[in-house]
Amino acid sequence: MGSPISSLIDEIFLQHYVDANIKQLRDMKGTALYVRYVDDILVIYDTTKINLLAINTYINKIHSNINLTRHKKKTNP
Repeated sequence: MGSPISSLIDEIFLQHYVDANIKQLRDMKGTALYVRYVDDILVIYDTTKINLLAINTYINKIHSNINLTRHKKKTNP
């Protein structure tokens, strides 16, 4: 389980993390949208200007305890 204050501490840390580091990602050419809800992150980007691996690598290098995983939506032809 955990302490009742754990979710508050998580939120404070993630907000600081976003404010300190993700602004550069938002300002990158090719990143159209960056949204975070609790511990989920949605990034919409232009594949002609930036690729998923570059975004994933950038975020994972910021903090050693945070590991962003990639999930591409599969579409039916």
